[in-house]
Amino acid sequence: METMEKKKWAGPKQVWIALFAGILYFLTGCINAGNSNTVIPMFAEVRGWSMPMMLSFVGYGGYISVILGLVFGQLVLKVGVKKVMVPGLIVGAFSALGFGVTSNFRLFLFFTLLNFAAAAAYQVATINVLITSWFPRRKGIVLGWSTLGLVLANVFWAPYITNVFNLIGTKTTFVIVCIVYILMAVLCVVCVKETPEEAGTYPDNDPEGLEDFASVTAMFDSYESPFTIGRLLKMPQTWQMIFGYGLPWLTMIAFVGQIVPRLISCGYDAMFASTILMLSSVIGLFGSWFLGVLDDRLGTKKASVIMIVALIVMIIIGLFHAQSVVAVWISAVLGGIGTGAMANLMPSMIGTIFGRWDFKAANRLIFPLVNLLPSAGMSLVGIILAQGLGYNQLYVVCIVLNIIGLILILTLKDQMIGKKDVSAPAEK
Repeated sequence: METMEKKKWAGPKQVWIALFAGILYFLTGCINAGNSNTVIPMFAEVRGWSMPMMLSFVGYGGYISVILGLVFGQLVLKVGVKKVMVPGLIVGAFSALGFGVTSNFRLFLFFTLLNFAAAAAYQVATINVLITSWFPRRKGIVLGWSTLGLVLANVFWAPYITNVFNLIGTKTTFVIVCIVYILMAVLCVVCVKETPEEAGTYPDNDPEGLEDFASVTAMFDSYESPFTIGRLLKMPQTWQMIFGYGLPWLTMIAFVGQIVPRLISCGYDAMFASTILMLSSVIGLFGSWFLGVLDDRLGTKKASVIMIVALIVMIIIGLFHAQSVVAVWISAVLGGIGTGAMANLMPSMIGTIFGRWDFKAANRLIFPLVNLLPSAGMSLVGIILAQGLGYNQLYVVCIVLNIIGLILILTLKDQMIGKKDVSAPAEK
């Protein structure tokens, strides 16, 4: 009976929404995160452009994505998910085409920023709202599957995209990416419904408490959340989530983003270091699914505590990279699990506390601000190394930040305070 209950969420319409979200995560992982390791170094070498300047604009793009995530999150609250997501995908298509056709350095930098702005609309402000609307109780396991898209980008895009460039050229490659963006925009307009009731089905594919599709859909569209920006800013849960998840995410970016130069500095060769990075990405596939299962079975808070403890252990073991190759392999495994899990536990906690009716109101503020902290991950690396300190000192700082995050999550009150689904049909 338990097995049947755990599988019940996966109706055909529910699977489609999870798959659609996964493809959008994959696009984000390829074009935003993946460019700094693949496209930018290649363009810098082939066209003689300044890679430090290009990488700095990737950093600026991350901050733009956070700022616009706040703006678009407010817009989602007013007009809904699709009216924000579709224009974002169209702008994403235009920016991807620009990557392939421009030979002007300044235009390339402009398209870099433009693509981050697009991602703020089709990913930061919208995907998690869509998933939580469809899966208010099973969001953990669904996010575990959907965020595999981010990990798959590390597995397939980063290692192989330069080979694709050499085979068919950068212009043809990005024309194909542009077409994928446009196809996703069309599918969003035609095949995506913002709520399960609008699609003629139930949240979590479970009819309990929700028999009237039309009534709930109308109420969902007109619902005004009491969680204003001012109220959210005054709530301790808001800041506990922002720093409780943001600080571990920051340290993950700092650790994994510098694992290759770290291992080379410890005396390992570049091929071995790259293999470790690849292994960590592949393990991330398991990590995303596994933490999603823990979220579903144990609850988001316990899963989050397990994740942060694993990160602390990973970094402590990382202090001994130079002394033991076993430490390298163990930290790679734990790093992969953390990378896969990071993107799904944060929105899941927002959904746990605020529910699907008030998720849009809370997500518009909390999720973009959480994303602000990992954007500073490489800045932390730069500051530490610029002071003449080494990676071990960086790791000590990361351990302290993770302990702070762990305390914040342990003390977080994760009781549901948003509007509950079971009362929805009765209200007028």
